[in-house]
Amino acid sequence: MKTAWKLGVFALGVVGVFGLAAAAGAAIGPIDVGTSESHSSMSPVNIPEPVASVEIDGYIVTLSGDLVVGESMLIFDVSLAGESVATDLYLGSAGHLVIIRTGDLEYLRTYPIDGTGGLSVHFFAEFPTSGTYRLFLDFAHAGKVHTAAFTVEIAPT
Repeated sequence: MKTAWKLGVFALGVVGVFGLAAAAGAAIGPIDVGTSESHSSMSPVNIPEPVASVEIDGYIVTLSGDLVVGESMLIFDVSLAGESVATDLYLGSAGHLVIIRTGDLEYLRTYPIDGTGGLSVHFFAEFPTSGTYRLFLDFAHAGKVHTAAFTVEIAPT
């Protein structure tokens, strides 16, 4: 009987956690990744033009690397007030990167090359096709997490 009771409490906890997550997602609303296609119930979204640097919360984040169809190295440098900064560890890594292809919302998994970081955060990504992609880099510095968003165009090979 004790085992059944423990399983029941566990199941209730799982349902509660997923219910809270779903409620939070509903409250936050959809995340705009800048899809290039519009659906009948959605209005088109303007995708920012590709740029090498973006400003977020006073930080300048610069993207460099050879972005091509296939394996690419992406390098992110973060500066504040003109000085390069090393990102803090956030969830065990120097940064986290999400890549989404805008036409069909294909999601690419990426991992930092060296989770401990330094002045640059390096990622390998494999772009399966040419097209427009949105990149979202999460990095931490001075106790806060920041998200820098980029648009990149991957040319056909």
